[in-house]
Amino acid sequence: MVTIASPIPPISGQIFLFLFGRCQKTPIIQPRSRRSSSPSSFWQAQNQGILYLNLGVAFYNAGDLQNANTSVNQSIILIERKLNVARFQKIDDDIQRNTRLLSTARRNRGIIRYGQNRYQDSIEDFSWVIQHSTEDEPLSYYLRGMAYQAINRQEDACQDYSYAFYISDVSGSLGTRIQEEQKKCLR
Repeated sequence: MVTIASPIPPISGQIFLFLFGRCQKTPIIQPRSRRSSSPSSFWQAQNQGILYLNLGVAFYNAGDLQNANTSVNQSIILIERKLNVARFQKIDDDIQRNTRLLSTARRNRGIIRYGQNRYQDSIEDFSWVIQHSTEDEPLSYYLRGMAYQAINRQEDACQDYSYAFYISDVSGSLGTRIQEEQKKCLR
């Protein structure tokens, strides 16, 4: 059994503040009546994915991993629907925005699943983020490395730590954690 030196990091405050700031601009979603098809209802429905994602972060921060997972799963479903609509309508800005949002949701779900000791599921989420992201993802490589380490795949973990170190700016607490894990691999 491998012990992980650094505990799972909390979902980044930056992610929460970014999404919370976006959430603040949206009105509270009221239950939609069956006959209502006003533009306002449509606009509100477009933001439900962000609201569920924020709810998942709040549950995670409160230590309720089950409800956090349920909320983030709902968020992923809604964001994927929006992404499919954007792809169908060929709206590039919406495709990019929803892909970034879906990456955030999947990374958050991976963190939650890691906290639930569902390491293989978290590896799948982190791998999805790495594969679909338009920019380098040192955090996702680091987190996937932690999950690999938890299931005794030390070689894969070291490979992810090394690549995370290579693409990161190695500053701040994430950079320090990556360096520590990479040094362990070199021993």
